[in-house]
Amino acid sequence: MTKIMTRDFGEIEIDEKEILYFPNGIYAFEDEHEFILISSDELESIYWLQSVNTSNLCFIVFDANTVMLNYSPVYPESCLEVIDAKPQDDLRYLVISVIKDDYTKSTVNLKSPIAVNMKNNKCVQLICDNEDYDVKHLIISENS
Repeated sequence: MTKIMTRDFGEIEIDEKEILYFPNGIYAFEDEHEFILISSDELESIYWLQSVNTSNLCFIVFDANTVMLNYSPVYPESCLEVIDAKPQDDLRYLVISVIKDDYTKSTVNLKSPIAVNMKNNKCVQLICDNEDYDVKHLIISENS
């Protein structure tokens, strides 16, 4: 166990086995390679993707399937080589959100999900070929 400083929770203790490793970083943060996924008991589908090394770098993320049923990103298989994965492997997709003051206008980026290889905790941010996946997909649809 080790302690890290977080943006939203102060100092917390983490299990080093739970660190997610991004060999290529995240777009615009290519020098950041280690993150931890923090969950909340009160908010079961919302997670904080917190940098292990930079306390003020944190993203609010959702499991893609909680935002869009049957989320199925299309991308070149070669994208998964960096995380030692194949499309049929146990992959989890996270999508980064932008939370607005008016929460009904909050969005997620379905076009650039984070693929997590559940076997080794390696991650890569992808760019999907799906034309119907938006970079600003409303979390709460007008029909909800």
